[in-house]
Amino acid sequence: MANSIMERICEKRVEEGLPGLAIQWGAIGDVGLVIEMQNEDKELVIGGTLVQRISSCLQELNGFLVQDKAVVSSMIVAEKRKKSDMNNVVNAVLNILCINNLNSINPRIPLPELGMDSMSAVEIKQTLEREYEIYLTASDIRNLNFAKLIEMDKKSTNTCNHNENEANQILTITSLSRPFYDEILATEIVIPLKTKPVEGRDEIFFLPGIEGYADIFKTLESRIKSPATCFQFETNYELKTIEAMANSILPHILDKLKGRSDFFLIGYSFGSVLAIELTRKLEAKGFIGRLILIDGAPQHLKIFIQENLRSSSQEELENNILLDIMNAHINVKAVELEHELKKCNSWDEKINTFLNVLSPEHKELFLKADRRNAILSLFVRLQAITTYNPEPMPYLRAPITLFKPLFPSVLNATYDYGLQNVTEGKVDVHIVEGNHITMLCATEISMAINGELFEYAATFTENNFASLSLNSIDLLPNINIETGSS
Repeated sequence: MANSIMERICEKRVEEGLPGLAIQWGAIGDVGLVIEMQNEDKELVIGGTLVQRISSCLQELNGFLVQDKAVVSSMIVAEKRKKSDMNNVVNAVLNILCINNLNSINPRIPLPELGMDSMSAVEIKQTLEREYEIYLTASDIRNLNFAKLIEMDKKSTNTCNHNENEANQILTITSLSRPFYDEILATEIVIPLKTKPVEGRDEIFFLPGIEGYADIFKTLESRIKSPATCFQFETNYELKTIEAMANSILPHILDKLKGRSDFFLIGYSFGSVLAIELTRKLEAKGFIGRLILIDGAPQHLKIFIQENLRSSSQEELENNILLDIMNAHINVKAVELEHELKKCNSWDEKINTFLNVLSPEHKELFLKADRRNAILSLFVRLQAITTYNPEPMPYLRAPITLFKPLFPSVLNATYDYGLQNVTEGKVDVHIVEGNHITMLCATEISMAINGELFEYAATFTENNFASLSLNSIDLLPNINIETGSS
């Protein structure tokens, strides 16, 4: 905008017979920032232009000073990359910025310093969303560099043995409920986690995802330095509402809080909603606590249901939930089943209809009590989310720390998943590597639970964070997060 205003001033002056000249230079070589970015003597392309030597600039300047145009340009246009080269995230961004050779630049230079303007930032954002299902905020885009983009490509092959295609998957019924039917899992409500407690630390409490088993925390528990208990709700489908589920867990928490006035809850996915309801009940009894929520909140899961189970009525929603659950675990004739489900009036009728479309071997598999009950409990919990509304309740007083994955689990969620609508306390938001499942391996989460994360990084508002230089962020030891306060 400033350049545009300057050019208009030059044009006005020339109109009035006064001297005025604005020169639009491309990338200048030999001195300054470009030389600092350039590795060895390799050809450097910035914003679609090659570097122009000072001697060339001076030669062109001689010509510009003796002509009568107010605005002129001098740049060496680079050959644009072919679309066929855009086979990954890195190449896609290289193409948009017209950079021919990744090896010609320092990968830690922020994209704005490599020629990304507001228009190319929008193009990068849209390309990442459209081609790779990577959803980043404008602030995320401004703070990107090629080192981070390379990490996005590599991350899925390194952490927790998940394949490359899983890293940027949007949350689905299949990934929301892990396959656990053939595993032998404990069925007790209270399960001690295998942490490595340090003397003097109070016990903390975990709430698992929608499948209801403590097993989800296997990758996390060994890095926790406090004694910890997970409260399971496994395949109990008789608890129909979030309030009822929280009431079933509350006595077990109260038993462990005897002699204490404070509590610390960690909820993952669906467990985050239970953690919010349990906090409301514990605060009503005079306890003071804090929450860490791992990619979960009432608004977040409601959006998940809306995006995955688009329905115009409660009956259609129930049928769509059943169809998605069943398709996630057993391959069925979806069209035939959908048509028949519309004729049913009860759960039992729908189950019988479902069994009628199964092959004999699949029917035998589904009739196992643990699988049947697990699917029913998942169905009940998804319904419970749709009817749960935490906002009319008294505001929580507890501060909330929310961890979100770099590859968002749902689209269109607000920055803080709407959590500031349920608490008077502070809401801090952190983005960590991974997706809805692999993010549990992120060291930042265990550090926060241990109270270690904030020894390294202060808490910033989202706007303040966006204004920091990338070099300042790089001083944080092995931490790659974005923090914010709603």
